[in-house]
Amino acid sequence: MIYDILIIGGGTASLSAAVYASRKARHTLVIAKKIGGQTAIAGLVENYPGFKQIQGVELSLNIKSQAEHLGATIIDGEIVEKITKNEHDFTVKTDKNHYKAKTIIIASGKKPRQLQVTGEKEFLGRGVAYCATCDAPMFKNKTVVVAGGGNSGFDAAEELLKYAKKIYILEFAPECIGDKLVLDKLKKHKKVSIITNAQITNITGDKFVKVISYKNRVTNKITKILAEGLFVEIGWEVVSDFVPKEVKKNKAGEIIVDHKTCATNIAGIFAAGDVTDNLYKQAVTAAAQGAISAISADEYLKKNN
Repeated sequence: MIYDILIIGGGTASLSAAVYASRKARHTLVIAKKIGGQTAIAGLVENYPGFKQIQGVELSLNIKSQAEHLGATIIDGEIVEKITKNEHDFTVKTDKNHYKAKTIIIASGKKPRQLQVTGEKEFLGRGVAYCATCDAPMFKNKTVVVAGGGNSGFDAAEELLKYAKKIYILEFAPECIGDKLVLDKLKKHKKVSIITNAQITNITGDKFVKVISYKNRVTNKITKILAEGLFVEIGWEVVSDFVPKEVKKNKAGEIIVDHKTCATNIAGIFAAGDVTDNLYKQAVTAAAQGAISAISADEYLKKNN
Protein backbone atom coordinates (compact mmCIF):
# COMPACT_ATOMS: atom_id res chain seq x y z
CA MET A 1 0.00 0.00 0.00
CA ILE A 2 1.24 3.46 -0.92
CA TYR A 3 -0.23 6.46 0.87
CA ASP A 4 -0.64 9.78 -0.91
CA ILE A 5 0.49 11.79 2.10
CA LEU A 6 2.31 10.45 5.16
CA ILE A 7 2.50 12.85 8.11
CA ILE A 8 5.03 12.40 10.90
CA GLY A 9 4.13 13.77 14.33
CA GLY A 10 1.18 13.95 16.70
CA GLY A 11 0.82 17.65 17.47
CA THR A 12 -1.27 20.51 16.15
CA ALA A 13 0.69 20.87 12.90
CA SER A 14 0.49 17.18 12.10
CA LEU A 15 -3.18 16.76 12.94
CA SER A 16 -4.17 19.95 11.11
CA ALA A 17 -2.27 18.70 8.05
CA ALA A 18 -4.23 15.45 8.32
CA VAL A 19 -7.52 17.38 8.33
CA TYR A 20 -6.61 19.27 5.17
CA ALA A 21 -5.06 16.27 3.40
CA SER A 22 -8.16 14.20 4.09
CA ARG A 23 -10.44 17.00 2.92
CA LYS A 24 -8.55 16.83 -0.37
CA ALA A 25 -9.54 13.13 -0.53
CA ARG A 26 -5.92 12.06 -0.24
CA HIS A 27 -5.09 8.67 1.25
CA THR A 28 -3.53 10.01 4.46
CA LEU A 29 -1.52 8.36 7.21
CA VAL A 30 -0.32 9.99 10.46
CA ILE A 31 2.43 8.30 12.47
CA ALA A 32 2.96 9.65 15.99
CA LYS A 33 5.09 8.63 18.92
CA LYS A 34 2.34 10.15 21.04
CA ILE A 35 -0.74 12.08 19.98
CA GLY A 36 -0.94 15.60 21.35
CA GLY A 37 2.53 17.05 20.99
CA GLN A 38 3.42 20.21 22.86
CA THR A 39 -0.17 21.45 22.75
CA ALA A 40 -1.25 18.51 24.89
CA ILE A 41 1.15 19.47 27.67
CA ALA A 42 0.38 23.18 27.53
CA GLY A 43 -2.41 22.97 30.09
CA LEU A 44 -5.07 25.60 29.61
CA VAL A 45 -4.99 27.18 26.14
CA GLU A 46 -6.51 30.67 25.88
CA ASN A 47 -5.09 31.92 22.57
CA TYR A 48 -6.43 29.44 20.03
CA PRO A 49 -9.13 31.02 17.82
CA GLY A 50 -12.65 29.79 18.49
CA PHE A 51 -12.09 28.86 22.13
CA LYS A 52 -12.09 31.21 25.09
CA GLN A 53 -10.44 28.44 27.07
CA ILE A 54 -9.68 24.82 26.26
CA GLN A 55 -7.33 22.25 27.71
CA GLY A 56 -4.45 21.47 25.35
CA VAL A 57 -5.18 17.75 25.48
CA GLU A 58 -8.80 18.34 24.53
CA LEU A 59 -7.82 20.59 21.63
CA SER A 60 -5.43 17.94 20.28
CA LEU A 61 -8.00 15.18 20.58
CA ASN A 62 -10.63 17.35 18.88
CA ILE A 63 -8.39 17.84 15.83
CA LYS A 64 -7.49 14.13 15.83
CA SER A 65 -11.17 13.18 15.87
CA GLN A 66 -11.87 15.59 13.01
CA ALA A 67 -9.04 14.14 10.92
CA GLU A 68 -10.25 10.58 11.52
CA HIS A 69 -13.83 11.58 10.68
CA LEU A 70 -12.57 12.87 7.34
CA GLY A 71 -10.78 9.60 6.61
CA ALA A 72 -7.23 9.90 7.92
CA THR A 73 -5.56 6.84 9.42
CA ILE A 74 -3.73 7.69 12.64
CA ILE A 75 -1.15 5.42 14.25
CA ASP A 76 -0.29 6.34 17.84
CA GLY A 77 2.75 4.77 19.47
CA GLU A 78 5.31 4.26 16.71
CA ILE A 79 8.65 6.02 16.43
CA VAL A 80 9.90 7.06 12.99
CA GLU A 81 13.53 6.06 12.57
CA LYS A 82 14.33 6.78 8.92
CA ILE A 83 12.98 8.29 5.71
CA THR A 84 14.35 6.95 2.43
CA LYS A 85 13.70 8.62 -0.92
CA ASN A 86 13.03 6.12 -3.70
CA GLU A 87 12.74 6.82 -7.43
CA HIS A 88 9.03 7.67 -7.32
CA ASP A 89 8.07 7.59 -3.64
CA PHE A 90 9.36 7.42 -0.06
CA THR A 91 9.82 4.66 2.50
CA VAL A 92 9.32 5.48 6.17
CA LYS A 93 10.79 3.04 8.66
CA THR A 94 9.47 3.02 12.22
CA ASP A 95 10.43 0.91 15.21
CA LYS A 96 7.64 -1.48 14.21
CA ASN A 97 6.88 -1.24 10.47
CA HIS A 98 7.71 0.13 7.04
CA TYR A 99 5.36 2.43 5.11
CA LYS A 100 5.40 3.86 1.59
CA ALA A 101 4.08 7.27 0.57
CA LYS A 102 4.16 9.61 -2.41
CA THR A 103 4.75 12.68 -0.23
CA ILE A 104 5.94 13.30 3.33
CA ILE A 105 5.01 16.02 5.80
CA ILE A 106 7.40 16.25 8.75
CA ALA A 107 5.66 17.76 11.79
CA SER A 108 7.59 16.07 14.57
CA GLY A 109 7.87 19.17 16.76
CA LYS A 110 10.20 19.45 19.72
CA LYS A 111 11.05 17.44 22.81
CA PRO A 112 12.29 18.56 26.23
CA ARG A 113 16.05 18.98 26.50
CA GLN A 114 17.57 16.58 29.02
CA LEU A 115 20.16 17.20 31.72
CA GLN A 116 22.15 14.09 30.73
CA VAL A 117 23.01 13.21 34.33
CA THR A 118 23.07 9.94 36.25
CA GLY A 119 19.60 8.93 37.39
CA GLU A 120 17.64 11.06 34.93
CA LYS A 121 16.55 8.19 32.69
CA GLU A 122 16.32 5.69 35.54
CA PHE A 123 13.84 7.81 37.51
CA LEU A 124 11.76 9.06 34.58
CA GLY A 125 8.15 8.75 35.71
CA ARG A 126 9.35 7.97 39.23
CA GLY A 127 10.10 11.51 40.30
CA VAL A 128 11.76 12.93 37.18
CA ALA A 129 9.31 14.84 34.99
CA TYR A 130 9.33 17.27 32.07
CA CYS A 131 5.81 18.68 32.30
CA ALA A 132 4.60 20.50 35.39
CA THR A 133 1.20 21.04 33.81
CA CYS A 134 0.79 17.28 33.52
CA ASP A 135 2.50 16.03 36.68
CA ALA A 136 2.42 18.78 39.32
CA PRO A 137 -0.67 17.36 41.10
CA MET A 138 1.30 14.19 41.90
CA PHE A 139 3.68 16.19 44.09
CA LYS A 140 1.18 17.51 46.59
CA ASN A 141 2.89 18.33 49.91
CA LYS A 142 6.25 17.19 48.56
CA THR A 143 9.62 18.87 48.08
CA VAL A 144 10.59 19.34 44.45
CA VAL A 145 13.47 20.76 42.42
CA VAL A 146 13.00 22.70 39.19
CA ALA A 147 16.04 22.62 36.89
CA GLY A 148 16.11 25.87 34.97
CA GLY A 149 15.74 29.54 35.82
CA GLY A 150 14.24 30.65 32.52
CA ASN A 151 10.59 31.19 31.71
CA SER A 152 9.95 27.45 31.35
CA GLY A 153 11.32 26.89 34.84
CA PHE A 154 9.31 29.79 36.22
CA ASP A 155 6.12 28.46 34.62
CA ALA A 156 6.77 25.08 36.20
CA ALA A 157 7.43 26.66 39.60
CA GLU A 158 4.23 28.67 39.44
CA GLU A 159 2.26 25.54 38.61
CA LEU A 160 3.92 23.66 41.47
CA LEU A 161 3.09 26.40 43.97
CA LYS A 162 -0.44 25.01 44.10
CA TYR A 163 0.78 21.60 45.24
CA ALA A 164 4.35 21.30 46.52
CA LYS A 165 5.36 22.22 50.05
CA LYS A 166 8.85 23.37 48.98
CA ILE A 167 10.36 24.30 45.62
CA TYR A 168 14.03 24.74 44.79
CA ILE A 169 14.86 26.43 41.48
CA LEU A 170 18.39 25.54 40.36
CA GLU A 171 19.87 27.71 37.62
CA PHE A 172 23.14 26.78 35.91
CA ALA A 173 24.05 30.37 35.04
CA PRO A 174 25.05 33.14 37.50
CA GLU A 175 21.60 34.73 37.10
CA CYS A 176 18.11 33.58 36.22
CA ILE A 177 17.12 34.56 32.69
CA GLY A 178 13.34 34.37 33.06
CA ASP A 179 10.90 37.26 33.19
CA LYS A 180 11.89 39.67 35.98
CA LEU A 181 8.33 40.22 37.21
CA VAL A 182 7.85 36.50 37.72
CA LEU A 183 11.32 36.18 39.25
CA ASP A 184 10.52 38.89 41.80
CA LYS A 185 7.24 37.15 42.64
CA LEU A 186 8.94 33.78 43.15
CA LYS A 187 11.71 35.31 45.26
CA LYS A 188 9.13 36.64 47.70
CA HIS A 189 7.24 33.37 48.03
CA LYS A 190 7.99 31.44 51.21
CA LYS A 191 7.86 28.10 49.43
CA VAL A 192 10.56 28.99 46.90
CA SER A 193 14.36 29.00 47.12
CA ILE A 194 16.37 30.08 44.07
CA ILE A 195 19.97 28.91 43.71
CA THR A 196 22.18 30.08 40.85
CA ASN A 197 25.51 28.70 39.57
CA ALA A 198 24.06 25.28 40.36
CA GLN A 199 24.96 22.29 38.19
CA ILE A 200 22.90 19.20 38.91
CA THR A 201 25.26 16.22 39.08
CA ASN A 202 23.08 13.22 39.86
CA ILE A 203 19.70 11.94 40.98
CA THR A 204 19.41 9.12 43.50
CA GLY A 205 16.71 7.20 45.32
CA ASP A 206 15.19 3.73 45.50
CA LYS A 207 11.82 3.20 43.84
CA PHE A 208 11.40 6.96 43.58
CA VAL A 209 13.63 10.04 43.64
CA LYS A 210 14.95 10.94 47.08
CA VAL A 211 18.04 13.11 46.58
CA ILE A 212 19.08 15.73 44.00
CA SER A 213 22.78 16.60 44.14
CA TYR A 214 24.26 19.75 42.64
CA LYS A 215 27.67 21.40 42.41
CA ASN A 216 28.24 25.09 43.04
CA ARG A 217 30.05 26.16 39.87
CA VAL A 218 32.07 28.80 41.75
CA THR A 219 33.17 26.85 44.84
CA ASN A 220 32.77 23.27 43.48
CA LYS A 221 30.97 22.38 46.70
CA ILE A 222 28.49 19.50 46.36
CA THR A 223 25.12 19.95 48.05
CA LYS A 224 22.36 17.37 48.40
CA ILE A 225 18.69 18.31 48.45
CA LEU A 226 16.20 15.85 49.91
CA ALA A 227 13.44 15.96 47.32
CA GLU A 228 10.81 13.65 45.88
CA GLY A 229 10.72 15.21 42.45
CA LEU A 230 12.74 16.92 39.73
CA PHE A 231 11.17 18.93 36.94
CA VAL A 232 13.61 19.45 34.06
CA GLU A 233 12.82 22.78 32.39
CA ILE A 234 15.93 23.72 30.41
CA GLY A 235 14.38 24.24 27.00
CA TRP A 236 13.40 22.20 23.98
CA GLU A 237 15.17 20.66 21.00
CA VAL A 238 13.74 19.75 17.61
CA VAL A 239 12.96 16.14 16.78
CA SER A 240 14.66 15.82 13.41
CA ASP A 241 17.27 13.08 13.83
CA PHE A 242 15.38 10.77 11.42
CA VAL A 243 15.24 13.40 8.67
CA PRO A 244 17.41 12.63 5.60
CA LYS A 245 20.71 14.48 5.71
CA GLU A 246 19.92 16.01 2.31
CA VAL A 247 17.11 18.05 3.87
CA LYS A 248 18.48 21.47 4.77
CA LYS A 249 18.42 22.52 8.43
CA ASN A 250 19.67 25.53 10.35
CA LYS A 251 22.17 25.44 13.21
CA ALA A 252 19.39 24.64 15.70
CA GLY A 253 18.42 21.56 13.69
CA GLU A 254 15.20 23.17 12.46
CA ILE A 255 14.10 22.26 8.95
CA ILE A 256 14.36 25.17 6.54
CA VAL A 257 11.15 25.60 4.55
CA ASP A 258 9.71 27.88 1.91
CA HIS A 259 7.25 29.74 4.12
CA LYS A 260 4.80 30.18 1.24
CA THR A 261 4.45 26.42 0.68
CA CYS A 262 6.20 24.69 3.62
CA ALA A 263 8.27 22.81 1.04
CA THR A 264 11.78 21.68 1.94
CA ASN A 265 14.63 21.59 -0.54
CA ILE A 266 13.76 17.97 -1.37
CA ALA A 267 10.87 17.53 -3.78
CA GLY A 268 7.94 15.77 -2.14
CA ILE A 269 9.01 16.48 1.44
CA PHE A 270 7.23 19.24 3.35
CA ALA A 271 7.53 20.33 6.98
CA ALA A 272 5.29 22.17 9.44
CA GLY A 273 5.20 23.42 13.00
CA ASP A 274 7.93 23.71 15.59
CA VAL A 275 10.33 21.43 13.72
CA THR A 276 10.68 24.15 11.06
CA ASP A 277 12.53 27.47 11.09
CA ASN A 278 9.22 29.28 11.59
CA LEU A 279 9.90 32.23 13.91
CA TYR A 280 6.78 32.03 16.05
CA LYS A 281 6.16 28.74 17.88
CA GLN A 282 2.45 28.80 18.65
CA ALA A 283 -0.35 26.25 18.28
CA VAL A 284 -2.17 28.50 15.82
CA THR A 285 0.90 29.01 13.63
CA ALA A 286 1.56 25.26 13.73
CA ALA A 287 -2.02 24.64 12.58
CA ALA A 288 -1.56 27.16 9.77
CA GLN A 289 1.64 25.52 8.59
CA GLY A 290 -0.04 22.13 8.79
CA ALA A 291 -2.77 23.36 6.48
CA ILE A 292 -0.26 24.96 4.09
CA SER A 293 1.88 21.83 3.93
CA ALA A 294 -1.11 19.60 3.16
CA ILE A 295 -2.42 21.90 0.43
CA SER A 296 1.09 22.09 -1.03
CA ALA A 297 1.44 18.30 -0.92
CA ASP A 298 -1.88 18.00 -2.74
CA GLU A 299 -0.68 20.42 -5.43
CA TYR A 300 2.57 18.46 -5.74
CA LEU A 301 0.62 15.24 -6.27
CA LYS A 302 -1.52 16.85 -8.95
CA LYS A 303 1.58 17.83 -10.89
CA ASN A 304 3.58 14.64 -10.39
CA ASN A 305 1.02 11.82 -10.53
